[in-house]
Amino acid sequence: MPFLTKKRLAGLILLALILVLGAVVGHRLLRPKQPNVIMLMLDTLRADHLSYFGYERETSPNIDAFARQSLAFKYAVATAPWTPSSVATMFTGMYASTHGMVPPSDRIAAKKNEYHLRHDLITLPEILKAHGYATFAISSNPWIGPTFGFEQGFDEFKTIWKARANKVTDEAIAALDKLQQQSAPFFLYAHFLDPHNPYYPPPSYRQRFSGPLKFRNVDPARIEALGLYDGEIAFLDHELGRLFEYLKQKGLYDNTVIVVLADHGEQFMEHGVTHHGKMLHNEEIHVPMFFKIAQPPREVDYTVSLVDFLPTLLGVLKIDPTPSLQGISLLDDENSRGRQGVFSEIGRLAVYKAFTRYDGMKIIYNYGPPGSKPITPQTIQVFDARKDIDEQTPLSDEALVSSLKKQYQELFATVVPMSSSGATPTEPVPEVADETLEQLKSMGYMQ
Repeated sequence: MPFLTKKRLAGLILLALILVLGAVVGHRLLRPKQPNVIMLMLDTLRADHLSYFGYERETSPNIDAFARQSLAFKYAVATAPWTPSSVATMFTGMYASTHGMVPPSDRIAAKKNEYHLRHDLITLPEILKAHGYATFAISSNPWIGPTFGFEQGFDEFKTIWKARANKVTDEAIAALDKLQQQSAPFFLYAHFLDPHNPYYPPPSYRQRFSGPLKFRNVDPARIEALGLYDGEIAFLDHELGRLFEYLKQKGLYDNTVIVVLADHGEQFMEHGVTHHGKMLHNEEIHVPMFFKIAQPPREVDYTVSLVDFLPTLLGVLKIDPTPSLQGISLLDDENSRGRQGVFSEIGRLAVYKAFTRYDGMKIIYNYGPPGSKPITPQTIQVFDARKDIDEQTPLSDEALVSSLKKQYQELFATVVPMSSSGATPTEPVPEVADETLEQLKSMGYMQ
């Protein structure tokens, strides 16, 4: 063996470093580019008003076609029936009590901006940005923007408050034109506000749906509003069709991960109130969730949750999940079927908490007005959310009630703290502008 001089040893070490560096660089060059991701948030879209789910009105031909090409979840439920809590769950993979983004309805308290998506939480756009993604957001809902901390991880965040679906689609297309000029994969978040109240679709959609429904017992005073709501859905569907056509023309549709989902639904007096953010019945928390990914389409027929959105997307992208996730990846069908159930909550007019089992059996607790914190809930109701879609007939099966109580308490104790400490920012944030509060008031969020 030749004698190793210091010069030769140094040369061998340098050669080894070059080989290692070359292997690493080569691996990076050969590694396929991560797929682009588009997340289409359809604010206030209840699942049972899509024709895909059997609605008698043809409201959603483009969404229906998209769902049939996707991993479609038949029984997805929201973790909370209003936007800030629900979108925060999707961005963090945490239940609302954990991430604490549950702003008050009181204007004075809201102005202080004491509830804000905390900067110490790891969000979806931050995760994707750390993995080389260019990140872009478009939001038409004043809750979802820099004022309340939702800009974290986005390279650019465009706000177009209360804009119609055609404007959001225009902005999404402009953003996609820009993002395609970059070499990095991209993540585009587009938040459509239609069909949020007030319902005011474009003229050609205002009379499209009118009169009573054949298969629904609708309060006569709400028939007109419900027709306008369906008109909003049809207009939104038309604009999504326009966006999908653009993606196909640009060669992006087939090789992009596209997720279509809603943050919550809408109530039309089924349980004595209108709009949303008030109760945990199907009309407010049963939502669409469709993943168009590189696998054969299929429909999932057990209960899943919006808390599962983030871990599922990370699974699709083969990105390791963060330790804080409280949902599960729905790509593992066996694991998903083995879960007992999921959690939903709201605490505005009254504090409600619910547990929905994998088979649709559901228990709802009423803890009374916010701040009262009774030791024992005032009302407990149990429903079969699959057969009794309108949840008008509570069940009185003692064995079932006992079983659901036990499962609810186990989930509540392990992943949700008994009381939220709020979402106090980890650094000072400015007060909410009066203009933003007025916009939220016009949407029914402020007193």
